[in-house]
Amino acid sequence: MSSPQPLPFPAPSFDVVLRGYDRTTVDALVSRAYATLLDETLPKRTFALAPWLSLDGADPLTVSELRAARIDVVLRGYDRAQVEDLLNSVEGHLARAESRNGRQ
Repeated sequence: MSSPQPLPFPAPSFDVVLRGYDRTTVDALVSRAYATLLDETLPKRTFALAPWLSLDGADPLTVSELRAARIDVVLRGYDRAQVEDLLNSVEGHLARAESRNGRQ
């Protein structure tokens, strides 16, 4: 029996800081982005390996939606630089997936 295929994207981990991005909004956005990317690249069974991922009935995330997303700065939230670095990386992956599938 073979081992489960590892996820191509590690579970995100951000430091919690003063004046950071709203954690709930970031978690939802990242989960939707990762679920979109995994849906494009891996079989459905992968979601059982990463229970933090869920589209929860939402449509796949597009690059334009990611770019338009607004995340509030709150008293105690995720480190903004870490979140922005991850979202920039995710944007590139989403753009490649969209170009492969011819959607935008």
